[in-house]
Amino acid sequence: MKKVLSVLLIMALLAGAFALGRVTAPEKDSRTFYAVIRGKSGDHLIVEGIPENDINHRWSFQFRIEDAELTWRSTKITGDDLDEGDLIAITYSGPVLEISPAIIQNVLAIQLLDDEK
Repeated sequence: MKKVLSVLLIMALLAGAFALGRVTAPEKDSRTFYAVIRGKSGDHLIVEGIPENDINHRWSFQFRIEDAELTWRSTKITGDDLDEGDLIAITYSGPVLEISPAIIQNVLAIQLLDDEK
């Protein structure tokens, strides 16, 4: 009986850790969220998640765009087409380093939204 309770307790703790975003999903899983560009320096962006995102994607993030697929309305663009204040969708996989701003290490795609390029 103690073994069963121990296993249930461990499962509950793991479920809670996933819900709080403290344990990241495996590398093959990707996630997408929306953000506004707050800063740009070379191939680095600092963005702020919008309030409509889930709780784990509402804060500030930084990442490199060099390996990401950049698009606007299904058309390829470059990092030069991204400006401060632009609304973008970011798709990434892997862990996020939880510092401030958080660091996303594996950005897969960035889609520029609602802009006249």
